[in-house]
Amino acid sequence: MQLKGRHLVLLWLLAFLAVAVIVTARQTRAYRLADTLNAASNRRDALEAEAAELSRRIQEASSRPILGRKVEAMGMRVPSDSEGELFYLPPETVR
Repeated sequence: MQLKGRHLVLLWLLAFLAVAVIVTARQTRAYRLADTLNAASNRRDALEAEAAELSRRIQEASSRPILGRKVEAMGMRVPSDSEGELFYLPPETVR
């Protein structure tokens, strides 16, 4: 059986439609993946900003003026510089 012209046109049309469907499906998947990646990136940025804010608050809360006020409120006093004592640890022995 020999293919006639109209059959060849039909085969080319079906091949074109199959390729078009595959390309459309890949593009749709790519757009969905890009949206998911964008959402994850936004979430990561938000978490990094929150971590930076928490780090700033920890640093501020552990500053000398803040801790000094808390110590005085508890009835203690902040030692003067001459009252400080340094403790030296012996160097670790190599095993």
